Amino acid sequence: MRWVAFIPMLWKKLKSEGPPDLLVIQIGENDLVSQKSLDLALSIKAGIELIHDCYPRIHIMWSDLLERRCWLGARNPKRVNVARQKVSKAVGRAVVG
Repeated sequence: MRWVAFIPMLWKKLKSEGPPDLLVIQIGENDLVSQKSLDLALSIKAGIELIHDCYPRIHIMWSDLLERRCWLGARNPKRVNVARQKVSKAVGRAVVG
């Protein structure tokens, strides 16, 4: 799943099942090859902020993006891994804040 599909799917789940006490978010690896790391980090942070604003009682945990042995479609896997680390750190700091 890509990040852009996550929020609509989440709203649908929240509407039908109600909000959970804890939401663990671990998504975004599939976006790293096709999107700039800054844009992805900003999009994820905005989405998490939106979730928090709409459902302030949900505790949100961010799980760092997972490293892969092979990044499909990547010309330079090392650069994708560096982007993965940057996005994970940026979003992690935002969630803690």
